[in-house]
Amino acid sequence: MVAYNFENPAKASKRVAKKYFTLEITTSALCDLNCTYCFEGEKVDKARLDNELPVIFKRIDSILADKNWFQSKYDGLNISLWGGEPTLNPNFIIELMNKYRDHENVDFHLYTNAFNIHNMRKIIENVDTSKLHVQVSYDGRAVNDSYRLMKNKKPSSNHVINNLYELAGLGINVSMKATLPIDSMESLYSCWEDYYDIQKLLWKVSKDINISYSPTIDYITKFSLDEKKDAIKIFRAEFLKIAKREIEFYNENGRYLCSWFGGEDNRKHCSAGYNMAAIDQRGNLYACHGAIYSKHKEELAYSDINDDAFVEKISAYTKKFEEPLKKIHKDCQDCVATTCMICPVASHEKSEKTDFFEKWTDNWVNELCGFFKTFGEIDRAVQKHIFSENVMTREEYMDKEATNGM
Repeated sequence: MVAYNFENPAKASKRVAKKYFTLEITTSALCDLNCTYCFEGEKVDKARLDNELPVIFKRIDSILADKNWFQSKYDGLNISLWGGEPTLNPNFIIELMNKYRDHENVDFHLYTNAFNIHNMRKIIENVDTSKLHVQVSYDGRAVNDSYRLMKNKKPSSNHVINNLYELAGLGINVSMKATLPIDSMESLYSCWEDYYDIQKLLWKVSKDINISYSPTIDYITKFSLDEKKDAIKIFRAEFLKIAKREIEFYNENGRYLCSWFGGEDNRKHCSAGYNMAAIDQRGNLYACHGAIYSKHKEELAYSDINDDAFVEKISAYTKKFEEPLKKIHKDCQDCVATTCMICPVASHEKSEKTDFFEKWTDNWVNELCGFFKTFGEIDRAVQKHIFSENVMTREEYMDKEATNGM
């Protein structure tokens, strides 16, 4: 055991979650915003799967009916609606959700920029929203107003927050997800504060609405190693300021606002390919939605919706990922990181190795380890402080978790 390990009672009190297989479906590759860091863009083709819905239904039914793979491993199917901006094709979403309206083992996840409230209302009015989780892409105003722009190049922040507030008021299960550009690290604390203000706003709707600041560091835009090293210094200073606020937030609410905090020793790769698959706008099947936009897209597709062996292909493909994803490189064994989010598709693109799985798990080629190691040091200090006897006893923590419905 390395010196920085310590017991985190938070993990002992959580319920065992149901295990879902995720099937991501691209409803439209178009988008109604003009984000400057977007790796998709409207250069992708404009094909849609609207006429292929009967085939998609057939494939989903075959997944749900499969006893050898699906039913033996999973409790349910999560259908994630992806784009572009998925709400630009509302009728597709409505028909798909209503097809499985009464299937107790099927849930839906919608990624959205929450810009087109008209289409969101249309969807909400015509589906069972109890089966729907909506994840809103919002970076925090300081970043959002620079990168996540409308077609007229104006900021979208106010528009999105107003629509988020409306969705919450309609009783929709909402969450938020942010992108953190490497050249915007000086905005990190400001973004956290913005999320804090949004959380307080949503609590006015309901105390049951809990959002998290869950940033993903931009791993697509190219920066030199020296630029990343400079960004890490700013990243550290910003997260040290956030850490003080997170301790206060935790002691008041029994949870962290930033989802990165409270992690454990990182020992896992992204599970893309193992417990998920993605269908693009032409019906091709991939390990995840990231593969749809890879420059190696053609070699990453392994089936399509017109393949009668669709389920057999998914089952066989996902099994190939199981053992490689269990292997942890020796350089990661004693890593200080408690949160590590590296895209395997990006690793696959940049790696100079030849074996597919060695490329898929070649995490350090992304040169982001420094950010996660830096955060790990801060997170461990925060957890040690919170769970020390001077701040909160184990019994007090458990009581607080019980109060919050854990």
